[in-house]
Amino acid sequence: PAVLEGGAWRGATDEEYAAWLAAHPQKKIDPKPTAEQQMINALGKTQVTQTADIKELKQTINFLGKQLMAANNANGGK
Repeated sequence: PAVLEGGAWRGATDEEYAAWLAAHPQKKIDPKPTAEQQMINALGKTQVTQTADIKELKQTINFLGKQLMAANNANGGK
């Protein structure tokens, strides 16, 4: 943290910083995700995969439609 001294800010000394850390203990974060977080992550990954699959299917349908139109035009519109 910075310290306001005489109307100007200065960086805290090592001792001031150590005292500040002691007065403001940091929350410990559990590195293991909860079961709920794991489920949300899995659902997110599934959605990303499904979105990519849908995009690929749309491209395939468009390609097949263009081929069908080309074939119909080549056969005199039949």
